[in-house]
Amino acid sequence: MLLAAGAPPAFANDALWALLAAGGQVVLMRHASTVSGVGAPPGFDLRDCATQRNLRGIAPAPREMVVLTPHGAGRFTVAGRLSPAAFTPR
Repeated sequence: MLLAAGAPPAFANDALWALLAAGGQVVLMRHASTVSGVGAPPGFDLRDCATQRNLRGIAPAPREMVVLTPHGAGRFTVAGRLSPAAFTPR
């Protein structure tokens, strides 16, 4: 998956929720705390990023959601990010 370099500032939460409600977005969510290495790919080495499942320059916090807009051919741009506190829409 290719991501656009440099994530733009996140939309206000209300605008991002509206974008999600309209559909067509991809949401990635980092898991909460877990035991290191559980579910990791074969040959996983915490000291070598090449052996890990990375999100190509994006480092979400635990339980944070990253909202991506797909552009085809494996290309996405970051539409915004939602912290765990934002998971309950108003």
